Amino acid sequence: MKSVFKVFGIILGVMMMLHLFGCEKPISNKDNDVNANAEVNNIVNKNEPIADVESLDITEEDLINSAIGDNIVFDYYEAVVATVGGNDSEEYVLYTCDYNGYLILIRYETPDGEPEKSYARLVPASTFDDCMKAVKKYKMTKWKDEIGINGKKYVVRFSQGDEYYRITSESMPENGMDAFDAIRNIMISAWGAGIKK
Repeated sequence: MKSVFKVFGIILGVMMMLHLFGCEKPISNKDNDVNANAEVNNIVNKNEPIADVESLDITEEDLINSAIGDNIVFDYYEAVVATVGGNDSEEYVLYTCDYNGYLILIRYETPDGEPEKSYARLVPASTFDDCMKAVKKYKMTKWKDEIGINGKKYVVRFSQGDEYYRITSESMPENGMDAFDAIRNIMISAWGAGIKK
């Protein structure tokens, strides 16, 4: 059963890479209405969660090493830009994994221009659903160039069917910060409740 999910993950990863190949820059470099439930069911089998995931013999390093770009399902990124002392950034990225009912959530931080640090947790697959509900609630996929903000940059990225979305604070409407705050709060909440290995 584990090998079936591994093969499915590889196929999904290849499809995402082919789709993302032409984007402005890869997600690891930081920078239509949605149906969240249908999409997440294609990504991970939520119906058969692992009974005792905390007893799995895996480490945080194992999670980080298995979280490759091909497996990304949702990315939230924020950064302070145009500061004299360097750019602070924080990113939460959801990846598919071999553990039914779970996703890997990795937090990347670059405090004040220092080298990037990364930390990992296993979180419920419903975290993806919650993020996509926020995307839909704030109609983020329909944003056009509107008000934007200076001094800080926010980006979310995800694929929906054959469409790739990269939504930034440069094109947000007046209530756009509410959308980014909602997604950030979902990620922070999942992080706090996530299983640390």
